[in-house]
Amino acid sequence: MYVRRLPGESLAVSPWEELARLVLRTIPPEFYPEHFGRSERRRRRPEFDVSNEEKLSEHIRRYGGVSSFFGADYELATMLDIGHLTWLLLHSRSVANGARLASEWFPRLLDRMYYGFACAPDEHEHRNGHEMWMINNPRPAHGWVGRDIGRYVPGLYWLNLFSREFAERHKIDVSGLAARTGADLRESLDGHVLQLYDSPARWSEWSESIDDILFETPGFFSKRRVQFPEGPLEPRELTRIGGEIWKQWP
Repeated sequence: MYVRRLPGESLAVSPWEELARLVLRTIPPEFYPEHFGRSERRRRRPEFDVSNEEKLSEHIRRYGGVSSFFGADYELATMLDIGHLTWLLLHSRSVANGARLASEWFPRLLDRMYYGFACAPDEHEHRNGHEMWMINNPRPAHGWVGRDIGRYVPGLYWLNLFSREFAERHKIDVSGLAARTGADLRESLDGHVLQLYDSPARWSEWSESIDDILFETPGFFSKRRVQFPEGPLEPRELTRIGGEIWKQWP
C-alpha cells in the first residue's frame, strides 16, 4: 500500500523516523509489532524490542527508512519516501490472521491512503507475477509486471483501497466495479474500500471473471495484454526480452 504524509505534519526529528512513527501509530493496538530489524537478519539474530526507543531511532536513521517490524505472525516492511508517498508491504504467515489485520487496519488508513490492496500471495502472483524459462536451466526467472501506480491500477484483489485522488486520476468507476464484481463497497469522504470476496483464500473461485473485468476496463493492468515468450530461451535472449517486458509493463 501507499500512504501519504498529510499537509502540516511535522518532520522535526528526521524525515525517515517521523514517517515510520506516523505509520506505526495507525496500527491497531492488538496488532502492534513486537520487534523490529532488518528482514534478512531475522533468522540470524533476535530483533530489537519495538519499545526500545533509542534503538528504534538509531535503526531507522541508519537504514534510511528500509526497516521491518514483526508482530506475532506477520512482517511489515517499510520503504519510506521523504516526498509524497510511503510504500508498505505486509506479509503474514497466516492467511486468516493477515486478513483480519488488513481488514481492520487498512480502513483506518483511508485518511492518508493513496492506494493499497491486500490478497493471498497466490492471487498477487496470478495478477502480477510471471516466469520465463532458460534453456538447460530447471529453475525459471521470476519477475513482476503491472505495478506502476502512476500508469495504471495494478489489478483487483481481495481487498482494494482507492483514495478519491487515485480513483479520479485513473477514472475508476468504483460503484460500477462493485456492481460488476458483486463486491462489498464501503465509502468515506477520503476514499473507497472494495472487498471482492469474504476470504482472501477464495480468490481462485472468481479468478476468471476478475481477469475478464481487468482486461475489459480501461486504466487497469491486465497480464493478458503482455506478450510473454512461450518456450525456453537462450540466456541473452531471456535478458533482452525480460527487459523489454519490464520496460513496457513496469
